[in-house]
Amino acid sequence: MRKTYSIASKLKKRRVRATPQRIAILQFLYSDLNNHPTAEEIYESLKKTFPSLSTATIYSSLQALKKAGLIQELSIRRDRISYDPIPETHHHFYCEECRKIFNINIPCPVARRKSFGGHTVNEVQAYFYGICSECTKKTKKKQKNKKKERKMKKTIRQIIQIDEEKCNGCGLCIPNCPEGALQIIDGKARLISDLFCDGLGACIGHCPEEAILIEEREADPYDEKKVMENIIKQGKNVVKAHLLHLKEHGENNLLHQAMEVLKENNVDISPEEFIRKEQQTEPSCSCPGAKVMDFTETEKTPDKGPMQKKPS
Repeated sequence: MRKTYSIASKLKKRRVRATPQRIAILQFLYSDLNNHPTAEEIYESLKKTFPSLSTATIYSSLQALKKAGLIQELSIRRDRISYDPIPETHHHFYCEECRKIFNINIPCPVARRKSFGGHTVNEVQAYFYGICSECTKKTKKKQKNKKKERKMKKTIRQIIQIDEEKCNGCGLCIPNCPEGALQIIDGKARLISDLFCDGLGACIGHCPEEAILIEEREADPYDEKKVMENIIKQGKNVVKAHLLHLKEHGENNLLHQAMEVLKENNVDISPEEFIRKEQQTEPSCSCPGAKVMDFTETEKTPDKGPMQKKPS
């Protein structure tokens, strides 16, 4: 009763009619000075107490209270008006994450100006936008947890290793890594992502310096979906090379995942387009163990030495 009486006295002193609705509005605003509610939020909180209350009454009451200097109107949310029960000049901070409004008490030289350039200043408001301290803590915690999760996801698996001293930067390994795990950086072949290296070694047989080896170490798990999303951009021939690579190594699970990604992206490649026919003489896979026959030597005949080409 005492609180209601003091609010009624305050209204009377400002020559504002102390209706039950206006008293209830001020009581709601004073209950949490950091709340800064909208007219709709005030209406939702009071409609049970005043069943006949309308939003029009809320708006007209708020305008009367503002005109009497008992509250101030804030446009800090841009899309809707909020109300502050502290009429004295102070500034506000809006959190773009949780959308809360905070009262800010900082010295502001502009606020002391009564006029400038012939203009009379009636009101000064400064709005600050950013991330509040609580949301900043939560964001840092999320980032820390994500980093921890990534570390926990690492596993011991086979992955390529590049000997920088042996690598001459020729780049022959690059086109033979359809997964896109290799790039030439600063004149040397580099593994740019554990996620893209399947550890099967398609690049090894194309390195003239024998600078690429397979090792077992802690690495991010190979991600077929991400690999396929990267490969699709490079065209059908690269996709086919990758699918054939998986097929020849018996990676049927990865092959199934790859086909699912193609289906999701509406890429029309049938298994017949990439599965090697048994009659194919030269294996397309250059991984360790895949033997490639060399037919570039000069043909020889018994006891006669190299066959001489007939002059044309």
